[in-house]
Amino acid sequence: MLASRPAPPFPLARLAALAALAALATWPLAPAAAQQEIDADLAACENDPRFRVGGAAIGECLEMRRAVLDRQIGDLAESQARRFCASSDQADVRAAQQDWLSYRAAHCGLITRSPGNTVSYVSGTVCNLILARQRMAGLQLMQLYARPLCPAFELVNEASRPGEQTDE
Repeated sequence: MLASRPAPPFPLARLAALAALAALATWPLAPAAAQQEIDADLAACENDPRFRVGGAAIGECLEMRRAVLDRQIGDLAESQARRFCASSDQADVRAAQQDWLSYRAAHCGLITRSPGNTVSYVSGTVCNLILARQRMAGLQLMQLYARPLCPAFELVNEASRPGEQTDE
C-alpha cells in the first residue's frame, strides 16, 4: 500500500494571478508596459491582507482598482466634454464615453463568462483594467491635442451693417 503525500500548498490567489498573467500573455494588444502595470496590480493585491483568502479575492481587489480608475476616466471624459463649445461636440464626447463603457462591458464580459469560473473572473477583471488604461490614454491624448475653437465674440446684426463705422 502506497502512502499518499499531501499536495504542496499553493494558494488560490497565486493560481488566479498566474491565470491572469497567462491570459495577459495571450492578449494581442498587451504591450510590455501594460503587462508591467498588471503585474504591479497583482503584486499589490497579493500583498494586501484583505485579499489573501483565495483566487476570487484577487479579482475583487482588481475590481476595486478598476473602480478608482473608472472614476478618474469619468471625471476626465466629462471635463473634456465641457471644453467643447458646441453642444453637439459635448454630446459626442459623452456618447463616445457611454459607447466605450458598453463596449468594455460586452468585451470583458465575454471573458468573464467563458467559462464562468474563478480564473475567467480574474481574467475578465484584467481585461477591464487594460481597457480602462487604454481609455485613459485616449482621453489624455484628447486633452493634449484637441483644441476646440470657442470664439469669445458673437455676431450682432445691428452692429454688422454696411456703411461707415460710428461710435454709437
